Amino acid sequence: MWFGLCVEAGLPNDVLIAGCSRIGADDRAAFARSTDQGETWQLGWCDTTKASYCYSILVDPSDANTIYCGGYVGGRVVVYKTTDGGHSWTRHEVGVDDGCVLSDSGGADSYTYESPGLKCPAALLVSPSSPNIVLVGTPGAGLYRSTDGGVHWGRHTLWALDTTYSLAVARRTPEVIYAGNGYNVLHSTNGGMDWEGPWSGFYGGRNRCVIVPADSSDVVFCGNAYGFFRGTAPGRYWSLLHPFQSGIVRAVAFSGSEQATAYAAVAGAGVYRSMDSGATWTECSRFPYDDSVRGLASFSPSVVWAVASGESGRVRIVTSADSGNHWKVADTWLERGGAITAPRQGLVAAVGSSRDSIGQERFGVTISTDGGNTWQRSLLCAFGLGRSVAVEPQAQDWILVAGDSAAAPVIYGTRDTGRSWQRLDSGVAGTVNSVRFCPWSGGPLVCGTTQGVYWSADSGLSWTYSGLAQVRALASDWYQHTVYAATRSGVFLSNVIGGQWHDFNTGLVNPDVLCLATSSDPTGYQVPALAGTNASGLFRDWLYHVGTREESAGSSPTKRGLDISPNPFRGRTTVALSTPEPAFASVGVFDPAGRQVARLSGRPASTGEWVRRWDARGLPAGTYFVRAECRGSAYVCRVVLLE
Repeated sequence: MWFGLCVEAGLPNDVLIAGCSRIGADDRAAFARSTDQGETWQLGWCDTTKASYCYSILVDPSDANTIYCGGYVGGRVVVYKTTDGGHSWTRHEVGVDDGCVLSDSGGADSYTYESPGLKCPAALLVSPSSPNIVLVGTPGAGLYRSTDGGVHWGRHTLWALDTTYSLAVARRTPEVIYAGNGYNVLHSTNGGMDWEGPWSGFYGGRNRCVIVPADSSDVVFCGNAYGFFRGTAPGRYWSLLHPFQSGIVRAVAFSGSEQATAYAAVAGAGVYRSMDSGATWTECSRFPYDDSVRGLASFSPSVVWAVASGESGRVRIVTSADSGNHWKVADTWLERGGAITAPRQGLVAAVGSSRDSIGQERFGVTISTDGGNTWQRSLLCAFGLGRSVAVEPQAQDWILVAGDSAAAPVIYGTRDTGRSWQRLDSGVAGTVNSVRFCPWSGGPLVCGTTQGVYWSADSGLSWTYSGLAQVRALASDWYQHTVYAATRSGVFLSNVIGGQWHDFNTGLVNPDVLCLATSSDPTGYQVPALAGTNASGLFRDWLYHVGTREESAGSSPTKRGLDISPNPFRGRTTVALSTPEPAFASVGVFDPAGRQVARLSGRPASTGEWVRRWDARGLPAGTYFVRAECRGSAYVCRVVLLE
């Protein structure tokens, strides 16, 4: 049985295969060679160990006499290596134990053998630039990397690499490596030490074939049971921040006054705090209601609010004034909790359900304007449950609450901080999971339901459906004028009222997103977005803010910037970049989903002025982002292409 096949570079007539050869009643790992394009074969070597197999074979691209075979012996994954063209071989254990039973009582055939299954080494890769760097991938035991030519191995801890079916390297940039796993394609830009991805626009699994053309480093072909895919290097992407214990992230929130501070609630694990925009997380002192956290809110970095169930099942609104180190109960009126917001100092609003005087459950809203000392409580429709609450940033006595009543949509609005309410759900279908004020002039509203997204341009009096389905959460980037929607199928964005939605899923290993948050800080050049998933942890992406950026060069500040003129435009426009000194500039144009649609590069004149014409004819009308990189600095500008 033969499992691996390769052709030696520069020797098109030489073909190598690896597998096992039956010797008597035993299967032995074996290697064979053909020097006439497969017409005839010579068995070159067999392992002396019974029940040994080879599943993959690869020739070192820098030395045709060095050959690797990925094998399996007695419940252990091994790598065979020869440096003399296959005459003699050395076996190195990778360290994967399958629990395979191998016993020998002295008889020639007295052993039992269990199939290696998902632990067999399905993929091998040798770095073209660093021959001592070798990678071996298994479809069930992870990805392993050696830096000493296969003698010692270390396992990569990224769980998405646990199912690695194929590996490929970009010949033009040998540090770029691609891995096909059970879900998608990931890539590394530093020889396999760190991995990013997966890529958007891709579906299927068991990606057994990944190919990079010899003249490319950012085009990849992949084949699986669903078809053959072509991918190009991604622009923006989500990255896994923390898998936590259960991986179920129920709520996430940024501090309203500082984008670096964020909080996340994880089922069964408590509340976590990040002080670096989500890069690292610390568990807050043991949160007493961590099993049922339904909402988090924070206005200042040290003050955080949560709505959660306690031991008795009754909802408690709790707060901490010291970054989650100590908690106290602020209110217990709600019986079931849905959401909470704290958009400014003193103002807190929460929704859920409570009971009236005759014991009937009703949609409940509780609002405090003095930091939780006193509460304004309202019982709205019967059999209702509040699931979302939002406050208009510019007029903070205008509050929206949303949810459902007996499976029917419910949206209410108040313009006097809860003293009177108006029903505002005409035209909406499905359970309303999220409602938000839109970041556009004119005060439009947006809500996300189990049936999709709905927009309102008349303060909620009427609503219009605009697509998607199973929407769990909405978030707004007020500086970028963009709305993000978290669904069971990933994250989507739109920057036009009632317009198209673009997928924003690159890097989301699990598209089942439960919660979503974006920073409200408009001063940052790039601000973080966090997405909490169902069982796969918390992910982060960066939202680039448009316009110019000022940096300092040496001791004297120098204005640098990216300018697009005309903007908006039709057909063609001019891209101008000002740099403090001549340096190579790389400029790319991206659509709202982060896909690159054009590339402009070159060296500025001696004055540091870089000017290029961008011909956008053939692209659909809409919003695009021009990103320029020069000497480690990056600049982004939003442009609008008219029809």
